[in-house]
Parts: sequence; structure tokens; C-alpha cells
Amino acid sequence: MKTWFRSFRKRKFVLTDRKDFEALLGKGKLYADHMPASDLKLRNAMGKLLIDELHDLYIRGEADPSLKFWWVTFVGDRYMFNERGGTAEVFKLKTAVQAALGKYTSFSAIGVIENQAIVNFPEDREGKALSVHAHVLCWGTKDDVSMLKKHAKGFKSSITKLPIHSVRVHQVEGSFGRLGRYMAKPPYEGKEVNFGKLKEGVRCLYPARRLDLHHHLRLFEYSAKLPMEQILFGVGEGSDVRKRVVSEMNCWQKNRKGRAIKLGHRVYPLFDAFLRENDRLKNYKLLTVNYLRAGGNLGSTY
Repeated sequence: MKTWFRSFRKRKFVLTDRKDFEALLGKGKLYADHMPASDLKLRNAMGKLLIDELHDLYIRGEADPSLKFWWVTFVGDRYMFNERGGTAEVFKLKTAVQAALGKYTSFSAIGVIENQAIVNFPEDREGKALSVHAHVLCWGTKDDVSMLKKHAKGFKSSITKLPIHSVRVHQVEGSFGRLGRYMAKPPYEGKEVNFGKLKEGVRCLYPARRLDLHHHLRLFEYSAKLPMEQILFGVGEGSDVRKRVVSEMNCWQKNRKGRAIKLGHRVYPLFDAFLRENDRLKNYKLLTVNYLRAGGNLGSTY
């Protein structure tokens, strides 16, 4: 929260009110009415609910040795966009992952959509990349991962050798909780490319040594435009997991202490005015976050 707050606290607020941005962050006793993914207190509550659900899956796995768990990550060039002003196709990625899992596997799954700054890619180009990708916990009685990788050809990546990467989740107490915490974390740490290794066609992505404030500001803006429930998706039994988490999250929001600010209908004009009144951000355009079937976004028309 301190890092995201630092990304905007010293900016100009003439046409805008800093309290609106603090509400989007969930700072102090302020919060936004549309439950944005940038609200870190809400995200913390969602994470606890998700961890509880994953613990129940762990108990099921302990009782049923035939049940297998996989941690699968989906990335693709088509879901990368320029940090200077681009479109995050959250709905398209979500539906592509659900379709691949449903068509090529018998897995149930619960997944999250995440965004990450890649601080030096593309090389020698103004504005670097933000990468929307998916992390998914899959479970079932069959090892369908090889079938998924063989046939789900819609995922292509120029910077990672495996656009669909999988790791077997072993039945160790605590491992499911760690995955839950990882799924709930806000977009925070970035990646950078080792271009020498990229040319060799081997693993080339590594944790970024640092993210600048403008990276954090863009990740904050992206999250503010994405309702928290839209980062979660399910397949099979995972759809029921998602419904329970979202239902409990709505209950938590209704009972939280503080003051709600009506922001859902004006998130886009808020960031539009903010970018225009800050000269240091003159090269940055609005980010668009498509999370609905028709490309609809929260407050995107005004």
C-alpha cells in the first residue's frame, strides 16, 4: 500500500481529489463502492477466503490419493500491451483459459488473472510491456497436462519457452496456503528480460531489480478499473469455489467499517483528468481494461 500510495501522493490534484485515489486503494477508512482490485484491504479479505477454500481442497486430497493437483500458468503475446496506454484483455484471456481447460482436460480449476510489468521489453522502444496472464490451480483424477500443452495452441509467447507452464502440487500441508497467498497478491514485482538468453531460446525472464513509480501507478490504475470479482474464474467445481469466495467477499464489503465513495461510474474520467493535469505523465494515455464479453469497462464512457 505504501508503494502504490507513493506513486500518486506527490502528484497534482487540481481537477481531482486525492481522497478518491485513497479510496481506490482502501487507505484509512475510505473505500470505493465498486470493489476494485486495487483495494488492498478487500484483496486481503479475498485472499483469506481463497486460502480457506484451498485448504478444503488439501483435505480432500489427503482423503483421496487419486486426486491430483497442478499449478498451471498461461501467458501469451496477445495479452501484452504498452504501459504508455493500451488495452488489457482480461475477458479474452479468461475465456481462452477456461476454453482450453474445458476442451482438452477433465480438470476442475480455480484461477486468477494477474498483470505484471516487464521493465525492459520490447527492447529499444518507448513504453515497456505490461503482461496480463493467468495462474490456475487444477485438480482431477487424470494427468491431462500433456494433452493441454499439446493441443492448446492459442497461447504463444516470444519471451518464455513455455506459454503453458505446469508444476505438480504435492500434498504438503501449507503448500496450498502458499498458493492461495500467491494468487491473492496484488501486481507488485516486475520482470526483466535477459536478451542474450532470449536469443538462445532458453529461459530469459527474471525478477526485476526495481520498478519505477510510474510502473506502480499504471498497475494501480489497471487494478482500479478491474472489479475484484473479475480477477477470479473457475472451471467445473472451481466455478462453485469462485461463487463462494465472491459471495463472502460481498458480505465482507457490506459490513466493513469506514466510508464508501461512489467511484464505480467515474473511474475512467478520474484517471483521465489526473493524467492530463500532471505534466510528468503527458506521454501516458488511459489504460483500458476489458473484463466483459462486449469489451465493456467500468465507467469507460463519459
